[in-house]
Parts: sequence; C-alpha cells; structure tokens
Amino acid sequence: MLRITSSRPLVAMLALAALIMTPACSNDDGPRRGVPTGRDADDPGDTEDRRDTGEPEDAEDPADTGDSTDPEDPDDSADGEDGEDSVHPAWTTAEAFELYELIMAYRVENGLPEIPLSPSLSAVADAHVADLNEHPETTDGECNLHSWSDQGSWTACCYTPDHAEASCMWDKPRELSDYPGNGYEISAMSTSMTPESALLLWQESPDHNAVLLNEDDWSTAWGAIGVGIAGQYAHIWFGHEADPAL
Repeated sequence: MLRITSSRPLVAMLALAALIMTPACSNDDGPRRGVPTGRDADDPGDTEDRRDTGEPEDAEDPADTGDSTDPEDPDDSADGEDGEDSVHPAWTTAEAFELYELIMAYRVENGLPEIPLSPSLSAVADAHVADLNEHPETTDGECNLHSWSDQGSWTACCYTPDHAEASCMWDKPRELSDYPGNGYEISAMSTSMTPESALLLWQESPDHNAVLLNEDDWSTAWGAIGVGIAGQYAHIWFGHEADPAL
C-alpha cells in the first residue's frame, strides 16, 4: 500500500480492496489513520492507501460546487413541475449523482460504456458513508476504510492488511440489499471531500484508475455501480451482475 504525505493541513486517503477472481488475499494493507505503510508494487491488485494534502483551492481538492441547479428558480429547466430537482433519482443525492456523472463522463472519454447506476449498490455506499461519518473511530489502528462499525444492522468488521475479513466487503450488497453478486469497493477520505476531488484522487492512483476503466485485472465489464458521498467520505461500489431493482 502506498501512502503519500505532505506538510499541508488537508488529509485525504484512498482505499482499494483488490479481491478478484479467487478468495485468495494478499498481504497488503488498506487505508487507516496515521499509520505509515508500504505496498508491494509487483501486485497490481493490492489494496492501496494514499494520503494527499492540499489547500482548498488546490486542484486536488477543489471547493465544493454543490448542485448546479436552483430548485427555487421557476426558469431552471432541471426543476420539476412541483419545484423539486428532477435531475437525479429520488433514491440518491445530488452530490452522489454528480460524482456518478463525472465517473461516467471519464469512462466515455476513454471509449467505455456507462455503467447503470444501481439503487442497491448506492444504498450500500450510502450506508457505509453514513457509518464512517458517524463512527470515524471504526478506522482506528489496523482497521481501514473498508471496515464497518458495530452500530448498524450489518455485520461489523475491522478490515485489516491480511484481508482476513474479505467477505465483509464481498457480502455487503447481499446483506444490505437484493443485489445478487459480490461487491467491490473503492473509498476515499478527505477533510474537504467533493465529487471532483474524489474522482481526481482515484484517477491519480493507477490501481483505482484501473477499476474505473476496467483495466488490467479489472477487465471484466461492470454491470452495476453504486455511489455514496457525504461529509469526509466517498465510497463507490461495483458489481458484475445487473441490479434486479432496475
């Protein structure tokens, strides 16, 4: 696992649990707070952790632009007849849908098809975002960003460098939704999280970028994607199967 630090005050961390093809896990680490780590550069599927810092105006951490539409403006073409924003589905947030659209635009730029936005995987992503925002101590010590607290209606786990709790990730979509397949997660933590900064951090990490663009060990097409972003966390969940909820 790779961790990059600087002297600036903003902290950002990335995680990728590369758990593919077989249930075998590497000896690599995942992201955790304040613990320097290393990573095996020969394993492109290793979990990666990055610490990045920058001022709010830095290109790596742009200011949050929020929703580009004004729900109170009667002339805003994105508003519904009842004044509600009709741009994104009711089961997701404007910020999460913005991140989804940024990821899809990035894929299209690279000649790849869009991935259907999954209500089921988005529910898992939202639950994980809320859990870590409410219980940040979940990632203390050896526990990384793929960990879940014991304060919810899910199986808790401390996701550790040896991937002993790999099933905690794979099984979450089936545990929390009707999604039939395994789930694979990339995660980011920042004191200034925005859709733009989350995507840029993943783009600048080769392993995360490979997941976004179905490269290397992640060449099998994704059938569904779920997006959650709020507070200091962003989680993206991928699955090969289509979401039956669509």
